[in-house]
Amino acid sequence: MFNKRTSDSFSKIFTSSTFPVGVELVSTRGWFAGQVSKRVLSFAEILKSHPAIDWVSITDNAGGHPRMAPLALGMPILYGGKEVIVHLTAKDMNRHAIESQLWLLASHGFNNVLALTGDHPSRGPNGRAKPVFDLDSIGILALMKAMNGGGNLGESEPPKAFQSTQFHSGCTVNPHKPDNIQRHLQYLKLENKINNGAQFVIPQIGFNLDDLKSLRQWMDRFHEKKVPLIGNAFLSSPKVLDLFVSGKIPGVHLSRETHAKMIKQSCHSKAKNQFLRYTALWMVALEKIGFDGCYLGGISNHQQLESLLELHSDLRNADPFPELDTWLEHERPSHEKDVSFLEKTRLNINEAIHDVAFSESSPITQGISKFCRNLSSEKNSYKAFHSFEKVSKGLTFNCRDCGDCLLPKTAYLCPQSGCAKKLRNGPCGGSKADTCEVKNHECFWSRAFRGMKHLNREEELLPTSPNLLDHDLKGTSGWINHWKSISLRSKREPLCQSQTSPSLEN
Repeated sequence: MFNKRTSDSFSKIFTSSTFPVGVELVSTRGWFAGQVSKRVLSFAEILKSHPAIDWVSITDNAGGHPRMAPLALGMPILYGGKEVIVHLTAKDMNRHAIESQLWLLASHGFNNVLALTGDHPSRGPNGRAKPVFDLDSIGILALMKAMNGGGNLGESEPPKAFQSTQFHSGCTVNPHKPDNIQRHLQYLKLENKINNGAQFVIPQIGFNLDDLKSLRQWMDRFHEKKVPLIGNAFLSSPKVLDLFVSGKIPGVHLSRETHAKMIKQSCHSKAKNQFLRYTALWMVALEKIGFDGCYLGGISNHQQLESLLELHSDLRNADPFPELDTWLEHERPSHEKDVSFLEKTRLNINEAIHDVAFSESSPITQGISKFCRNLSSEKNSYKAFHSFEKVSKGLTFNCRDCGDCLLPKTAYLCPQSGCAKKLRNGPCGGSKADTCEVKNHECFWSRAFRGMKHLNREEELLPTSPNLLDHDLKGTSGWINHWKSISLRSKREPLCQSQTSPSLEN
């Protein structure tokens, strides 16, 4: 059985005069016969036929835990006539498996796909699963864009045997970062996501309305083509808020001040569930700010959904902001850190060496590139040079010998060793302030941006075209590969044009 929905069915939802609402359905662990799965299936059946719900969004191994594939939960809903967004993460599959999954989704009529880098795998009783992250969210978006054109990622001309898909791809952004650089990078990466095919945007969970106003203004300012911006309204509870404030949920920032106000406010009234009222007020605020729809999360049963929708209907004409101020603490992003003297020295030395030996305009580089053009990896001279490179770069940059070096574009920091997810196209949304969600150190991309800004080359940090690692090059000389590529390179990659964001303008 195949769904006959058209490719623009989802986009048509946002052309109506009403405020569209979707619900997140968190996939469960276990098969359909389990009790927990039965409760999720029962709720999915309600969502499928609910007249006030415009789409259902199904997660993919949320939180880094193994869960039932979203396709299994989504098929009855899609075939029942409701629009479905399937989340697709890069943490568990390489680029071939992701393409295979996309062909499967397309074959069953799942056109709406939310591209995510994904949470780092959680630790289980037998240890932590191996993360993949062969692609990130930008790589998945670029792949879907290529498949919509009848081709594949990185191919200049589509194979004749490929039929064009009709993916309506979306992405996320985290505008709530308390760190100034992290917030700036989120906006730059969002621009690249839209340039690589994102057709709707959903911000991550947050507790700052000023951030959402800035995001709405940024979308209006930089993108002539209308890209629906769907607000995230999450039904919290004291237990969930405790997890948020502890930093245990990747990408969710909740300050201790706001946490204290929310707990106090939720206990202030005799109402049965003040969190329902808070979420309804947040929905009203999203509509008044100018968001194009609402994404409801944290809802697990029919009773919660009906109570929330009823409250939203009652409050729709009210001014939500004064009451929301009693729940939330206004927070400004932290100021940018200064580059230390030692870091400046490291950057300046490496930049000087790069300009002499690796810059395309350098006569030395041109001479070396001609010499390396036909240099075989079987020659002793190649092996000796590669051995010297491995030792020197290993000691200096903690190089992992990937052969596809990004050092000049990341402030001479290696993403293979410095980023827990080995990302090559900017940061994920999961950092805690400016700290990596996996390792207890500053986010690699914050350090890279600060270094590139010192070198006055910050616009080179996030190229528009996806920067994908060629695994064939692992164990080969990155220097020789660079010199060989200079004579073959016909043009430079286009760069991200906007280098401003609300976070750096404030």
